[in-house]
Amino acid sequence: MRTIAETAEVALGTVKQVIDDLLYQGFIIQKNTRNNKGAIKEMINPQDLLDKWLDAYPTTVEAKLNKEVYTTDNLELLRSLDLTDINALWGGEYAVELCDNYLNAKDYLLYVQPEHKNQILKTARLRKAKTNEILNKTTARVILAEPPLGIKKIEGKQDNVAHPYFIYANLLASLEPRNIDAARRFYENHIA
Repeated sequence: MRTIAETAEVALGTVKQVIDDLLYQGFIIQKNTRNNKGAIKEMINPQDLLDKWLDAYPTTVEAKLNKEVYTTDNLELLRSLDLTDINALWGGEYAVELCDNYLNAKDYLLYVQPEHKNQILKTARLRKAKTNEILNKTTARVILAEPPLGIKKIEGKQDNVAHPYFIYANLLASLEPRNIDAARRFYENHIA
C-alpha cells in the first residue's frame, strides 16, 4: 500500500479507502492462499474499471487541472518543439497525430511542469488566446496544463507523449465527433 500511495501521490489512508471501495464494487477479489498465510488481492474487470475512470475523468481530473489557453501565429514552431530536456508531454489530438499519423490536430494539449512553462511560451512564441479566437476557433488552441501527477508518472512508452489512457481520455472528453472516432482507432492500436 505504501508503494501505491507514493506512486499515486496520495495519503496511505486514501489507498486503503480506494482498495476497500474496489473490493466493495467487485473490481478486486480476495483469494486465500493454500497455507492460509494471508490473502491475495486480484483485480478483475479492468475494462469496466477503465470505463468508470473515463466517465469520471472530465470532472475529477480534467476540470481540476491548472491550465491556460494560448495560441500561436507560427504552428511549425510549436509542432517542432524539442521536449527532450523539458518536463512536458503531448496529450490530446497532437499526441494521436504523433502516435498514429491519423488525426490532423486542430488543438494542442501540452502537460508541462510549471518550471518549464516559460521556456515553452518563448520557444513556441505562444501568446494568450483572445476570447473571440477561442469561441470562433480562428486559430489553433494551445492548452498548457499542469500534469495531475509528476510528469514521469503520466509518461507513455513513446517519447514526449502522455500515457495512452490520458490521451484516450482527452479525446473522449472533447466530445467532438472527429476526436471520438480517433479515440476508437487509438484504443485499438494502443490500449486494447
